[in-house]
Amino acid sequence: MSGLYDCARELFARGEIAWRAKQGSTILAKLVGEWYTPDPTQDRLLLQRFADGERLNLHDPIDGVCSADPVVFRGIPAGVKLSTVVILRDDLVPIAYVDDVAGLPVVSNGAPIQIEWHPDGIFKL
Repeated sequence: MSGLYDCARELFARGEIAWRAKQGSTILAKLVGEWYTPDPTQDRLLLQRFADGERLNLHDPIDGVCSADPVVFRGIPAGVKLSTVVILRDDLVPIAYVDDVAGLPVVSNGAPIQIEWHPDGIFKL
């Protein structure tokens, strides 16, 4: 299951999220555990529980499809079951949640975890 948060839909519509390869918004990805249940109505208060995210290298959208280079998460202790990637603007505004990528869920072993996005992109507007 993947989806956009309601607040992100509004910000995209107002032009306040710029998903561009150059001079776009700073977008982060955070890998979270089974405890997280995506709720598209959630706001940024929920995201205070998340650790620091990894900055995404964005691709310019094509036909409304938003994508990025693969992302590598480091410093995750061994034994943590991870199930969802949350995409956020750098001010912790939630944009999207993704749990249908290859390799998730996964139990960390202390090594870096690389997420390869689906060939159809992370999400479509």
